Amino acid sequence: MVAEVANIAWKKTVRGEIQTDQARSIVRSIVLPPFVSTFVESATLRERALALALQWKHPVYDCFYAACAEAVSAPLISADEKFLRLANMRGSSIRGVSLARIQELSAR
Repeated sequence: MVAEVANIAWKKTVRGEIQTDQARSIVRSIVLPPFVSTFVESATLRERALALALQWKHPVYDCFYAACAEAVSAPLISADEKFLRLANMRGSSIRGVSLARIQELSAR
């Protein structure tokens, strides 16, 4: 999540949508949303992410999120419906949830 938010700040800066100091402020203020209770370092997920990428024939970048969800027994949240279908169809223990349904999770 940290990398994603930082990347968005970078993109907006490059496009001229925000100033560099705004991007720095955004990155400094990144906090986990209340429905996220655990932060998992990507180094602990790398082998599983690669295994999923090879099995699913899908980019390892996305599979880090799937490996993380699996590691902490949490749903995989994504706006990428194709990726969610892939995760749900392959007989894994990963439960994919569309980003459009995120309010349902935060209400729990």
